Amino acid sequence: MLMLGGLSVDCQEVPYKVERAPFSSRAYKESAPVIYDGKIVFRADMRVEGAKSTKDITGNNAMNIVSVNELGDGKWSDPELFANELYGRKDHHGPAVFNKEGDEIWYTRINETTGKDKAKLGIYTGSWDGTQWTDLQLFEHCDPSYNYIHPYLSEDGKMLFFSSDRRGGEGQFDLYVCHLRGNAWSEPENLGSAVNSDRHEIYPIYYPNGRLYFSSRGHKPNLGDFDLYYSVRVDDEWQSPVHLNPPINSKRLDAWFYVTDTTFTKGYIHSDRQSRRIPKIYEFSLDIPEALYEECKIVEKNSYCFTFYEAGAAPLDTTQYRYEWVVEGNEFMQDEVDYCFQGEGQYQIALNVIDMLSGEVLFNQATYDLEIENMEQVYISSPDTIFVNEPVQFRGTETYIKDFTIDRYIWDMGDKSWVSDTSVVHRYYTPGTYTIKLGVVKDADQPEQVQKTCGFKRVVVLPKRNGQVAQQQ
Repeated sequence: MLMLGGLSVDCQEVPYKVERAPFSSRAYKESAPVIYDGKIVFRADMRVEGAKSTKDITGNNAMNIVSVNELGDGKWSDPELFANELYGRKDHHGPAVFNKEGDEIWYTRINETTGKDKAKLGIYTGSWDGTQWTDLQLFEHCDPSYNYIHPYLSEDGKMLFFSSDRRGGEGQFDLYVCHLRGNAWSEPENLGSAVNSDRHEIYPIYYPNGRLYFSSRGHKPNLGDFDLYYSVRVDDEWQSPVHLNPPINSKRLDAWFYVTDTTFTKGYIHSDRQSRRIPKIYEFSLDIPEALYEECKIVEKNSYCFTFYEAGAAPLDTTQYRYEWVVEGNEFMQDEVDYCFQGEGQYQIALNVIDMLSGEVLFNQATYDLEIENMEQVYISSPDTIFVNEPVQFRGTETYIKDFTIDRYIWDMGDKSWVSDTSVVHRYYTPGTYTIKLGVVKDADQPEQVQKTCGFKRVVVLPKRNGQVAQQQ
């Protein structure tokens, strides 16, 4: 259990389905897939056509950059070398990423060495001239005395993230960023102790929404080996990482959260969850009933407030007699009463006539049985206004739908986050208005028999100012 600002969070599952990718092999190590020019490009230690040898200087299979094409009908081509000029017969190449235009490559490979120096990994870049990758050079800020690995270029091409064990870090391998200023890259900037632990942080991926995904052995919670996390930058500071819950993370190595659509509903990771120390490529997709969120109705607040009065009651001589309402043991000496109950339930309301001289009940004018039910709807309980970077609880437990047994609660938090649980503790890192959707599902053996409905509400996220705290409603 994780505590966030006094709110407790169990390990909440995300509604993703994770399966081994159809192009993934069973025998070889594979990692870090990206989409390039209609192909899937990834790193693998498999022997592919055109390779004379696949052993590195230590006798292990050399990693190379390979690609596959989708042929249709669920079939894929056999892997082939992505580019002959990037082939490493006795050293490692990959993983690789590309700029948005597709004419620039960034990749990891073993540096050339002389004498008995131990080879280090470096980041290389090159350009596409229309026929091949040329001008292959070591990144200017790579010190050959240290390892520099796993480059990732932001979509706008202005930030280069990578991992390195260079001197001055927080732990073993840390995450860094360089900024493109004019035609030159700035000095590497360590992302700091919020992101970097005293162990390894590797495989960074940065998205336009500001999320930096990476894999780490040093953050908590952790299910086992390397787990996936993301962080965002708020007020120029990277925030404490958010852990990706099962089934994205497992008890084994999990890395490289690479999405293939703008809604973050599908993509790839690599993991050794089924074959220890032999990572495979897995694809993930949002596992929810079709059209779950298409007909969401806005959540209306349940009202427990009533006005009680006796229609057609004879006027009383108020010098001798008065009406008295009795509601939940509370007595009101007046003709008309406004009263709010705490919630749904069965209540009894009495109207008495009081003898003003004795103060006693002269007689009971009327007694009413009142049953209060919540509105039949999906209900989201949360504040309407919250502040950036504060944990807030959203509850679906007050949902009331007749003859509907809820098997699953599936939340769309409005910021490309999904959770499957009755309640959620969530943070928002950017001010704005967010639409939170809660779908509830009654499962069945056949997809067409699945019952589902949905509700939504909007919350406003404000910048945090002057120590203000959002009030739970």
